[in-house]
Amino acid sequence: MPFTLLHPGLFAFGIACVSIPIILHLLKRKRRPIPWAAMRFLEQAYRKRRRRMTIEQLIMLALRCALIMLIAAGIGALMLGKPNAQHGPSVLTIVIDNSIGSALSIDGQTSLDAHKQAAIELLNTLDTAKGDRASLIVGAKPARALVLPASSDIGEIKRLISGIEPTDSMFDLTGSINLAAQAAATTDAQRSNAQPNHRLLIATDARGDLHETESNTLTSGFDQILASRIPSQAVNNVGIQTSSAMRSLVTRTGIILPMSIRVELLRSGELIGDNQSSTITITDSQSNTLGTRMVHWAEGQSQLDAVVPIDPQQLRTNNAQTALLNVQIDDDANERDNQRLVGIPTIETIRVGVLDRSQDQGTPGRKAFSPALWMKSALAPTETMGIEIEILDASRASSLLSPRLDAAIVLAPAAISESGWRRLAELHASGMMVLIAQDAQSESTNWVEHANSLLPIGDRLTGLIDDPDNPTPLSSSIAADNDSILAGLQSEYTDLAKPVTVSRRMRLLDTTGTDSSQTRTLLSLSTGEPIIQHTLPQDDQGTLVIFAIAIDLEWTNLPARGLFVPLMQELIREGVGKSATTPWAIAGTQNRTPPWVASTQRLNSLSTADSPDARTNIAGVLTLIDQQGATRGVSIIHPDTDSAKTNPTDEQTFSSLIAKMTGHTSNDSFKITWLDNNSSSSDQASNADASINPTNNDNSLALWMLLGACVIALIETTLSKLFSVKLGRSVIEEARA
Repeated sequence: MPFTLLHPGLFAFGIACVSIPIILHLLKRKRRPIPWAAMRFLEQAYRKRRRRMTIEQLIMLALRCALIMLIAAGIGALMLGKPNAQHGPSVLTIVIDNSIGSALSIDGQTSLDAHKQAAIELLNTLDTAKGDRASLIVGAKPARALVLPASSDIGEIKRLISGIEPTDSMFDLTGSINLAAQAAATTDAQRSNAQPNHRLLIATDARGDLHETESNTLTSGFDQILASRIPSQAVNNVGIQTSSAMRSLVTRTGIILPMSIRVELLRSGELIGDNQSSTITITDSQSNTLGTRMVHWAEGQSQLDAVVPIDPQQLRTNNAQTALLNVQIDDDANERDNQRLVGIPTIETIRVGVLDRSQDQGTPGRKAFSPALWMKSALAPTETMGIEIEILDASRASSLLSPRLDAAIVLAPAAISESGWRRLAELHASGMMVLIAQDAQSESTNWVEHANSLLPIGDRLTGLIDDPDNPTPLSSSIAADNDSILAGLQSEYTDLAKPVTVSRRMRLLDTTGTDSSQTRTLLSLSTGEPIIQHTLPQDDQGTLVIFAIAIDLEWTNLPARGLFVPLMQELIREGVGKSATTPWAIAGTQNRTPPWVASTQRLNSLSTADSPDARTNIAGVLTLIDQQGATRGVSIIHPDTDSAKTNPTDEQTFSSLIAKMTGHTSNDSFKITWLDNNSSSSDQASNADASINPTNNDNSLALWMLLGACVIALIETTLSKLFSVKLGRSVIEEARA
C-alpha cells in the first residue's frame, strides 16, 4: 500500500532535523583534545578498539536519524494533516451506464445491477456530517443528470439509483464526462473558500465499441477517477440489427402482392460452434403469428440475413393506417435487442392523377394510344387492381391537382404552366410521389428547369435529346438493392427486358461514380445510359421518378411489351409506399418527424416501456398528431443493437480514452482506481472506503510509525548504555595493566 503524506511541509522539516545528529557527529570529530593525566589510558584503549567504536558510533547515528524521521512523519500524518486534504468535504460524482449493453445478464445478474450495487456501496462511505455530497448521472444517450448540483441527501440518491432501468440506446460517454465536469465546476463555484475533493465513479462494463465524440471538456478537475473492473468474459449474444418489409405499401383492395420481412441478425461473443440456431418469429399487434423461420450460424459468423414470408391479408392496422409487426428472436444474454418493429403503411386504394394533353391539344393526325391510355392500361385495366386513375388536363394542373392524390404522373410536362409546376412542387414537398416522362407530342425540353427544382441540390437534368441510328436494347440486369423500388421485379426482369428497345431518349443525370448524388439509376440501356432514375423521399418529400423516354411507340416499344405492366405497377406501388414510409430513428438519436406534427404520444402496443413522456432512448412507437389533434402516422424507435455487442474493451484502451476525455495528456501519470465487481459486499465496501477515504489508512500507518519511533528510542538508549559500560571496562582494564 503506497504511503500518502498528509502534511509534506512538516515532513520536510523533520527530514531537515535528521541532519542535526550528523552535524554533531562531524563537529565532535573536529574537537582539539586537551591532554590530562589519565588521558594516556583512554588513548591506549581507543587505539586498541578504534574499529569497534567507529561501528558503534555509526549504529547510534543511524538510530537517532531514524528516530527523528519517524517522529516527524508520524506526527505530520496523525495530527496536522494536509491543508486541502481528505479531512475536508468530499464530492462523489457517479456515472451509471444504463445503456442497452447494461441489460446483459450473466448468472442471473445484469450488468446494471452490479453498477448500482457498486455505486450504493461507495455512497455508504460518505460522511454527510463532514460535508460529503454526491451527484448522479445516467449515461444512456442522451446522458442525463438525475442529481446536479451535488446533494447531501444520500438516502434520496440511493433511492434514485435503485430505480434506474436499462434503456435501448448507446452509452453516451462524452455526454457523461461533460455533465460530470459540470458537476465539479458547480461544486467549486458554490464552495470557493474550501474546495472539496472531487471523485468520479464510472460504472460501466465498457463492452462493444466505445464511441468518442467531440467533447467540450478541457479538464475535469477530478482528484480521483474510479471505474468498475471491466470483465474479460466474452458472452454470446444475438440481436436484430435491421428489419424491413420487402414491400413498402399494402392495399386493402385489388391485387395483394406477396409480402416478406427481411431480417439481419448480429452475433457477438466467442462465435464458437456451428450448431447455434436462432428462430425468427413475426407477430402482429395482437400477438398473432404471421410467419416464422429458423436460421443456423456457421463457425465464426457474426452477421446473418434471412427473409421470412408472411400473409399480407392478415395484416391489421391501427388508427394511423399502419400495420405494426413485431420481429422477435429467442431470449438470450441481452433481451433488449431481441425485438424490433416494422411499420407497413396500408391504404384502401392508390389514387393516381395522370397529367396529359387533352384531345384537342394533341398532334393532329395521331391515331396511336395516347400516353395516358398506355398508363391506364398498365396500372388499372380493371377496377379490381387497387389503383384508381384520374386523367387530368396538363394545362390545368394548378387547379386539378388535389392533395388526396397519392401520385402524379406527368406525361406532358411541356404543357404545364408556371402555376401548375408550383402546385406540383407544393404537393411533392408534402409527400406526393411524382413521375415525369418526356413529352411525346413536343420537342421542347423547357420543362427541365422546373423538374430540376424538385431534385436534390446539386442534381440536374441535361434536357438534351439523343437520336441513335439504331434502337438500343435495355440492360440485362437491374439495380435492385434493398432500397430500390424495383426490387420486386428482379427475378423476372431479365426475360421481360429482352424484347424492349429504345429509339429516342433524353439525357438524364450522369451519376456514375458520384457518391454525393442522391439520385439513383433504376433502369439503363445496354450501353450504360440511364433510362429511369429516382430520388427517395427526403425531408418529408415524396418519391421522384424521371423517365428519359416518352411513353410513345416512336420513342420506345416498351408500352407494347410485357415489361411495361409489372414495371409501372412496381414503380407506383413502391414509390407511393416509400413516400408514406414510417419514419424511424435509433434510440438515443434525434427523431425526425414531418413538419405537420404538433405532438407525439407513445403507443403502448408492442412498446418496450410504458413511459408516458415518450423518451427517445426507449424503443417503441410514437403516434404523430397534427394541429387538429388527428393521428396521421407513426414513428418507430429501434434499439441500438450495435451497442449491445458483448465483446469487452481492454482496460488500457478504456483508461487511455478516459484520460483523453478528462483533459489529461499522454505525459500525465493518469491512473484509474479499479473496483472489483466480483468481490463480496464487505470486501467491496472496504475497497471503496480505502479509495474514498485514504485518511484512515494514513492514520493507521502514522500510529505504526510512532510505535516504531518508540522501539528505536528504546533500542538507542539500551545500546548507548551498553557501549558506555564496555568503554568504561576497557579503560579500567587498561589502567590495571
